[in-house]
Order: sequence, then structure tokens, then C-alpha cells
Amino acid sequence: MGLCSRYKSLTCNSCSMHCQIMPEESPRLQYCANSCFCMWPEESSYFNRGVVEGILTKNHNARLSGYIFVDFSVSFLRLFLEKDWIDYLASTDMGIVLVSDRNMQSLANYWRKHNSAISAVIYNDDGLDVESPRV
Repeated sequence: MGLCSRYKSLTCNSCSMHCQIMPEESPRLQYCANSCFCMWPEESSYFNRGVVEGILTKNHNARLSGYIFVDFSVSFLRLFLEKDWIDYLASTDMGIVLVSDRNMQSLANYWRKHNSAISAVIYNDDGLDVESPRV
């Protein structure tokens, strides 16, 4: 089936430059001193803000490594039925962290068990104090 082109955009959120990582890597990304972290899909503005202000400001381990935080919610259920999204995100060689809502926990656990590219799953009842070893 393939991944829709509107979901193929992936930009770094570690600084104000927002360098593009996928589909084509921005040349200025190689000169960035910050470690890279991304949110996907990018159209989830509240999710993006919640990850930056809630998880990343309290978890220094996640800021030191390259991670893609995935909005694993019912809103994007159709994306997660096929394996294409994992293959696409895994091609960046960054860790994939699923931030799951209550309704998607079973599917998140399935993908975590069946694909080693997924580093961790953060559940809705974990709160903002996510353990450093998990992320």
C-alpha cells in the first residue's frame, strides 16, 4: 500500500531551525550541535508541544539520543495497520518511541514485540515522569 506522501515529512525539533530529516536530509543538519529528536506525524501540534514540554524537559536521556516520538493514537489508526510506517521511520536509524493512548495500547504492544526498531512505549497513565531507562 505504501505511506502517503503527507506523512513522509520528518523534521528535527531539537532547535529553532527545524532541519528536514526525511525525505531528503537538510545539509545544515550535519552542522547542528544539538542531538536530534522528532515528532511524527507532524500535524499533531498539541502532541508535539506535550512531548517537548512534558517529557523532554524532564528526561535528559531522551534529549541526548536521537528519538522519534510517534503519536500512536486512534486518530492515526489507519497508518498503523501496515508495517510501512515502521520501515520508513526506522530508515533514519533513530529510536522510535510510541506514545500510546488508552485505546491503542494493545496495538502498540504488538508492534513493540514484533519490531526491534521500536525502543519503547509510553502509555497514557505513565504521566510525565517517564523513567530514563525506558526512553
